Amino acid sequence: MAKPQTEVSVKGRLVSMSILGSTVVFIIFLENFRVAAWLPYALHIFGAGLALSILVPMIFFRRPVE
Repeated sequence: MAKPQTEVSVKGRLVSMSILGSTVVFIIFLENFRVAAWLPYALHIFGAGLALSILVPMIFFRRPVE
């Protein structure tokens, strides 16, 4: 028996874009206010935000495709 195919729902896509957008806004905030302690970690923060924007919708917002 084959598993039914699933895809990310529209809500999941919106959640994904909001996570990624919030991450970008946070990094812009760090750069504009020159928060020296966090600035070296900007690439790691962006990577974590990118990973979350992919994983969260794939885990929580799947729906079957007919």
